[in-house]
Amino acid sequence: MVTTNYRSDKANFEIDNETGRWGVTDPGGQISPDYFSKSIADLSKSDTRPNSIAILVKMSEGCNLACSYCFQKEKPIANMTFESARLLEHNIAQFHSKYPMVKISLEFTGGEPLLNFKVLKGLYDRLNERRIPLAGTGIKTNGTVFSESIYNFFRVNTQVQACFSLDGLTGEGNGARLYKSGLPSYKKVVQNAKVYRSKTQKPLSNIMVLQSAKQVDDAREMLETKLFDSVKINILGHQSPVDQIALANSYLRLMDYAALKSEQGILLRLPTFLEFLRNILRSEERNDWSYCASRTCDAGVNIFAIKNDLSVYPCLESAEDKSSLQGTLTSQSSLTEIYRLNRNGVKLRFNSPLTQILKCKECAVQRFCRGSCGVRSFSAFSKTGMPSDACDYYYSVYTGLIERLADPILRVRLVDYYKKYVSNRTGG
Repeated sequence: MVTTNYRSDKANFEIDNETGRWGVTDPGGQISPDYFSKSIADLSKSDTRPNSIAILVKMSEGCNLACSYCFQKEKPIANMTFESARLLEHNIAQFHSKYPMVKISLEFTGGEPLLNFKVLKGLYDRLNERRIPLAGTGIKTNGTVFSESIYNFFRVNTQVQACFSLDGLTGEGNGARLYKSGLPSYKKVVQNAKVYRSKTQKPLSNIMVLQSAKQVDDAREMLETKLFDSVKINILGHQSPVDQIALANSYLRLMDYAALKSEQGILLRLPTFLEFLRNILRSEERNDWSYCASRTCDAGVNIFAIKNDLSVYPCLESAEDKSSLQGTLTSQSSLTEIYRLNRNGVKLRFNSPLTQILKCKECAVQRFCRGSCGVRSFSAFSKTGMPSDACDYYYSVYTGLIERLADPILRVRLVDYYKKYVSNRTGG
């Protein structure tokens, strides 16, 4: 039976509930409903997940900033020790020995990981000495803690990529990102980003927490001036529905602009666009559970967060919940064993069947967003079975994309942008 999940004066989104095939049509039905079902195979060939594991290492619990929206802002500085780093090194080497075909990527995070640079560098250097092949290494930093030795580390180790947190190019967008003294940090971050580009000649990515439409303009300027090679935009929940819809519309316009520039041969990398469109293009991969640990999230299966005390969690978001603890890297527990036990999936207490989340159950786009991240919803509402606190934003983005996919010109432009992006991931 075919049902229409979303209908507007611009587009219909239809699903065959028996076969899972779906399609987007204009109100007159002029676009073949199975158009995207047929094209998924081609897109998937260049966008498959490799046999891989991502290890997120929290080098420090502390930070030199006091961002108002950070869930870790009151934590004291507690760094990973040299001894713990050596034990982690042993675990990674053991894992590679057991699973040599699994690609390993590392992401150093915190708090602020560069506050513990000596231990971070020592761990990375020893993994290199042991010839542990790494598919990629990233460092997520607030961009304020840099020195000549840190710049040189990035320059020498060409495979190590940096990702700066910056919410725009002005004080307006970065009002939440302050030093603990109350002074703004954004000017220092922009300065360090420019020095980083000059000294390393390497790509640089950015993560932005979206709170105003002005930041979308800043994101475009960041990309066009090549201050950053990619800008990942996240939404801060608990904003009013009106504000969330306005932010979604601003981001959709940025997507339109990036797709148009792609058509002109200029690739502006927006990783969040890739996630949104991928979720639509792969909506046949039906999963009736909320986003966390679903087929679009590898938390606890191919992603692990390891804190400075070597406790292991499925993801960074769940690392604040003791019930999500997967184990601690000691002589009695190893990353290899945790990985082996979790191969069939992890069921976190944050997961809820979508049929039990009232707002999701009746939502036209739940097939795409799957209730968003269950861990973040729990953090926002302090109970399970709740939808995202940014529902209006996600709904507006997804329905906006559906309407664009129903337009023959925009459809080709967006899908072409997606293909070019997937085939050229550098900096994304």
